[in-house]
Amino acid sequence: MRQREDRIAVVLLNLGGPRSLEEVPRFLKSMLGDPEVVDLPWPLRFPISHLVAALRTKKARARYERIGGKSPVVPSTIRMAAALEEALGQKYTVRAAFRHSEPSIRQVLTKLADTGVRELFALPVFPQFAGSTTGSCLGELRKAARALGLEFISFQSYPDTPKYIEALTADLPELNPDGTHVIFCAHGLPERHIVKGDPYVAHVTRTAQAAAARLPSGVPWSVAYQSRLGPGRWTEPELTNEIDRLGRQGTQTLCVVPVSFANENLETLYDLDIVAAESAKRAGISRFIRLPAVGEHPAFIDELAGFVRGRKDE
Repeated sequence: MRQREDRIAVVLLNLGGPRSLEEVPRFLKSMLGDPEVVDLPWPLRFPISHLVAALRTKKARARYERIGGKSPVVPSTIRMAAALEEALGQKYTVRAAFRHSEPSIRQVLTKLADTGVRELFALPVFPQFAGSTTGSCLGELRKAARALGLEFISFQSYPDTPKYIEALTADLPELNPDGTHVIFCAHGLPERHIVKGDPYVAHVTRTAQAAAARLPSGVPWSVAYQSRLGPGRWTEPELTNEIDRLGRQGTQTLCVVPVSFANENLETLYDLDIVAAESAKRAGISRFIRLPAVGEHPAFIDELAGFVRGRKDE
């Protein structure tokens, strides 16, 4: 049955994640083969990405085993899409699509085109723009849309919009300024991407500043970057180094706020809940708090709905 032509299609874009241990190699090959992630010429990128994926598979599988044997990104994003569709009402159809998992961006757009959709709104779940996340997803969507004769507009970033910041800080506990520190943590990015003009670090700074305004008076805060991959200079300070610094300064309560992840994933459930928590303990920090990703928080869904209703190309 063809979809009513007056319905508006919304595609919620995310990178995806392996839904089982068996999917880990395929996910790594796709991600590392992405020119926005590994920015090498194609003749080099293909063999190097496959080699690195093969070398990292065992370690990655072990980490996924520690968090239940799979990534929660795909089901979480699908739930976000359902919540957004409910918030928007009957005029809208919302689908989740993934750059490195299924349902892929091309698969979702093909199904939407088969129902009669000719225009759609693309909404990445990444608050801060980076070429390796938002840029990669929109690039893939652009190719698929062109092949299918679809037109789309997109909302590309929202690092400090009010309801996103509300959702991000909704679970902040009562914090006493004495001996307390808050880290706004984001996924790292190679410095060469920033040199080329990627606005990611500037966007992370805007997020941290807006969120810090909601902290109790006198609570110190900083920004740190996690989950670096590969050689070369990456955005700094690196999270574990920042934790060590705070431990030497006598911090006793550390609250980590993941700002660049809309969903729980390996980088929150393993890199933060396990690795960062252990680093804090070794550094002498007695209380470690990690706030959840915004996910399906009503304020975040309401923010996304507002972007869709406004439907302007950013």
